[in-house]
Amino acid sequence: MFFTKDTVANGDWTPSAELYNSEKAAMTYLYPWTMGLIKPEIAANSVIIDMPKIDGATKDPSTFVSSSAVFGLVINNDSFHDPKKQKAIVELVDFLTSDEMFKELAKGGMVPAKDISNMDRSVYPTLLKAALDRADKLEKVPSHFNTFPDDNSFTVFQNTLDSLWAGAISPQGFVDKVQKALDSAKASK
Repeated sequence: MFFTKDTVANGDWTPSAELYNSEKAAMTYLYPWTMGLIKPEIAANSVIIDMPKIDGATKDPSTFVSSSAVFGLVINNDSFHDPKKQKAIVELVDFLTSDEMFKELAKGGMVPAKDISNMDRSVYPTLLKAALDRADKLEKVPSHFNTFPDDNSFTVFQNTLDSLWAGAISPQGFVDKVQKALDSAKASK
């Protein structure tokens, strides 16, 4: 068994992928944009596994995939309505959202925030292609962070999750604290 000297610093995506690539980690947790970090020869010998079903859970993780858009463009309203800038902004956004650009972004593991049903998946990194092919057969549900009622309850969730992984709070303490934040958000609506 291998443990890094600094597990916090190595908990980020790139160091985690490197531990997996160097075969010092038997498994790793990846997001689509990090699947391209896995070397092709390592990916060829890897399999995607389901998250385990927790005792008492009503939903089996092997039956659904959770996802959301992670690509967006924000344009300043004043700049967009400035006649000197608008044409250039529209041309840039058209380019950034073109099929050509999304094909290039796909090579790095980005899943376009648009209809990709006709996109050639051979451009995707090996593991991402496998994940997308697998996801085609599963129910789609929104990511948990898209369903939080407000920013505060999500922040409590994130911070308390860090405490849970660090062992600073019990699993039940985690549930209680997050539920309290969710109840508070619901009551304020």
